[in-house]
Amino acid sequence: MVNVMKKLVYILLLTTTFLTLSFNFSKLFDSHRHVHSNKEILESYLTNLVSFHTQTSNNDANQKALRWIVEQLRPLNLKFEYHQYNNSNSLTITTKNTTKPKVWLVAHIDVVSGDEMLFQAKKLDNKLYGRGVYDMKMAIACYMLLMRELGHQTNEHDIGIMITTDEETGGANGVKSLLQEGYSSDVAFLPDGGFDWKFEEMAKGVVQVKLTSYGCAAHGSLPSKGDNAINKLMSALNDINQMFEKEKSKDSSYYSTSNVGMITGGTAVNQVPDYAEACVDIRFTPEMTADQVLAKVVEITKKYDNVLAESTMLAAPRQVDVHQECFQKFSHLALLKYNIEVGSVFSHGASDARFFSEKDIPVLVIAPKGGQHHADKEWVDLDDLERFYEVMKAWVLEVS
Repeated sequence: MVNVMKKLVYILLLTTTFLTLSFNFSKLFDSHRHVHSNKEILESYLTNLVSFHTQTSNNDANQKALRWIVEQLRPLNLKFEYHQYNNSNSLTITTKNTTKPKVWLVAHIDVVSGDEMLFQAKKLDNKLYGRGVYDMKMAIACYMLLMRELGHQTNEHDIGIMITTDEETGGANGVKSLLQEGYSSDVAFLPDGGFDWKFEEMAKGVVQVKLTSYGCAAHGSLPSKGDNAINKLMSALNDINQMFEKEKSKDSSYYSTSNVGMITGGTAVNQVPDYAEACVDIRFTPEMTADQVLAKVVEITKKYDNVLAESTMLAAPRQVDVHQECFQKFSHLALLKYNIEVGSVFSHGASDARFFSEKDIPVLVIAPKGGQHHADKEWVDLDDLERFYEVMKAWVLEVS
């Protein structure tokens, strides 16, 4: 009887061992079967990020998106900090308990407005389309993947991620406020320009102005009895546009420009309007300062009675020496890994990079292949995004 019991126990142990091994091999097989490539992970992160309606003014969606990012990275050994300036939210993530990591990886999660369908990412011919895929949620997806790949070794590096929600309206309550509070680094990385593997060597400054015109109302059949606010405003706007038309050079496509983006006035077609206003967006080259540009606009409006100019945004132009070591390291890695020759470009837009430049912090502004940002067919090339990520990762590990 004892021998029988021993045999039964032995058989039971063998069976249990076999089942355990089978289960473990099954798990191992399943885990390999479900392993995702970095490109698939980037696409997944980016698809989720696009689904949040993170227009600058949508505080609720912005907060939800920032919390989602934190939840994805919470298992890692990271320090998370939420910030709020004038009701604008930001998130900083650091691998060490510091406000001054060696490198800040910077991105804004806010986007311009768009139709509901644009917040559902769509893939076609290896391109991902959707609001913010290129400007600039693709950067956040890269930063998240980097932390995921570093895993529990994140604290071996000195890295910070800075995500803000107000870049599309100027960045004053995001990057600017964080840097003013004392956040800093040796170098920063911000893929919000320098498209198709070109360092942004120069970026225009921005002056946005609101023009307000006051007149005197009268019946539309007796315009001489009134003072048409719209006519005065249109004359002032024409003078401003003419001033910047003269900035054009036959030798260069890089010159200052003005654009009338918004205009309102009048309440009835048969009435002389007594009020009108317009918003003008001026992009200027480094030959001028923001104050000089604004002074020229004010000088023009003084030619017209009761036409006033008020600045709503002033941003300095930006120039950078792309021959600095931190830039050359990135160029070398792109050439070494994928035979990509990094160029440089003069940008017509502006970004939060200017706030780092004002603090004498070198900031690399460069992005992968993509386009149509702020348009309905905004896209990013997923293969190139993966290449961009691998170069960025190698660069970050070197400088951190």
